[in-house]
Amino acid sequence: MNGKLKEKPARTLKDKMFWLIPKYAYLPLALLIIINFAVYLGNRIVTYDMYHYDFTLDFEKNIPFVPEAVIIYFGAFIQWIIGYIVIVRESKDRCARVVTGEIIAKFICLAIYIIIPTTMARPVIEGDGFFEQVMAFVYTVDNPKQADNLLPSLHCLESWICFRCAIGCKKVPKWYVPVQFVFTLMVFASTLLVKQHIFVDIPAGVIVAEIGLLISGIIFNWKARKNTTVNKE
Repeated sequence: MNGKLKEKPARTLKDKMFWLIPKYAYLPLALLIIINFAVYLGNRIVTYDMYHYDFTLDFEKNIPFVPEAVIIYFGAFIQWIIGYIVIVRESKDRCARVVTGEIIAKFICLAIYIIIPTTMARPVIEGDGFFEQVMAFVYTVDNPKQADNLLPSLHCLESWICFRCAIGCKKVPKWYVPVQFVFTLMVFASTLLVKQHIFVDIPAGVIVAEIGLLISGIIFNWKARKNTTVNKE
């Protein structure tokens, strides 16, 4: 021995990526992203010229338009990235259950978007400040014709799943779940303040998320019982 410590080979970018997101999660997450875009954009092929219902409640007229809330609205994307990294790193089984649950929820959303297309009145953006310009851009990119894909809110659905499925994760600090919960409530509020959703879209997103997770749980628990029975035989 020459007395020198053998240097560990530097980890490549690929190695670092697989350290952050387990290999078993790459295909499920890719499938989830594809389905998300297919549901959000694909239903417009059917519903673009259909009559859209407005379920805005009277009290919502008193909710102000706060363009600065777009910070939280866009911050939700960071929440989802962190939330799903935490979920898929917990275990392969948890990854499969949650991704399956969300995919089921997304197909439920697709059915609702087609059966009951919804819309809302967007505010007239006054002023040329930074946040006003951002919101004008959001409205234009989202759908310049009219607001759609409202009920259920995919924004709220995603944030709720990130909070809901953080519960029970053992590889996170104690503060993680409360922070996820508070930020999820902030996301809910932001969808109203930037006038991208109306009130009923929020509970609808939560309910559809819970239905998807429930169905996924039933499927995976049935498979687990079936495998246990086969192994005993």
